Amino acid sequence: MPKTLLVFPPGWSPVGPYLALPVLKSYLQEVEQYKVDIVDLNVEFYDDLLSFRHVEECCKRYRESKDSFSSNVQLTIELIQKSALNVDEAKDIFRSKRYFNLKERQYAENIFRNALYIINHVSYGVKYTFNSIDLPYDYYSTPEIMKSLADTLHNPFISFYETAFLKRIQREKIEFIGISVSGCFQLISAVTLAKLIKEECPSVKHVSLGGNYITRLADDCMKEWHPFFEYIDSIMMYDGEEPLARLLEALDSGDDNLDCVPNLCHAKGGKIYKNHRIEQTFINDTVPDFDGFALSKYFMPELILPVYSSRQCFNHCAF
Repeated sequence: MPKTLLVFPPGWSPVGPYLALPVLKSYLQEVEQYKVDIVDLNVEFYDDLLSFRHVEECCKRYRESKDSFSSNVQLTIELIQKSALNVDEAKDIFRSKRYFNLKERQYAENIFRNALYIINHVSYGVKYTFNSIDLPYDYYSTPEIMKSLADTLHNPFISFYETAFLKRIQREKIEFIGISVSGCFQLISAVTLAKLIKEECPSVKHVSLGGNYITRLADDCMKEWHPFFEYIDSIMMYDGEEPLARLLEALDSGDDNLDCVPNLCHAKGGKIYKNHRIEQTFINDTVPDFDGFALSKYFMPELILPVYSSRQCFNHCAF
């Protein structure tokens, strides 16, 4: 079976783990007996973004900028920078019982506000919040997204992936990468990762996108050839447990014909094909497996694991 790694990319809130990949991991390992690893790169990204090392670097770039201010404004900016450099303490507060002390929580929140102010000021149009990472590109325009993929100045995900994550793929000789895209702010980071993998990780034979947002995108917009398929091999639509298992089986057998894999959107001969859809025949049969996520890095004083109590809904949702 291909050595498999499932990835949750940056562009989501870092306050707690997202459920999709732990559900897939538990099903594939317990039901299908396939070894699968998962990683939450979103929380890893925020942990690095809001680190003393990065904030100190941003403060230095801020001071070196040519902006000139009045003495009163300059004093305020110096105080903001001094506060922002306590960012590691702010993370410690958010990840401990100190969070429940109102004064300490407000102190930490103020540090985060100041740190993000400095970071955003020197990030060339990229705007960071705890709920989004907004690049100066239109997330709803394919040409804009494709343009962003090689923009090292405005796309912070390029350096983030190249610094550490690509080395892991190369070191572990990963063969299959699945990237879960649940919101629009993850789209550029996901396709950026796919592009870098195709260029720098020869061990990876197949890159597949999946998740809520990418399913709706593929369902509504991908009627013909789409540029994303320059860097990805397939899109897993709707629920992914059984379809992902069938895809891994097909890849393991060396069969390049993916027409038999349900819920799969793939390209062949310059055309887009969407295979037959199946719905899950089970509900909550396995316990989500969070092993692989850095659970100590979420920005909450106590770990809160999500649960799901049903599948699908009366309004005919895709999941």
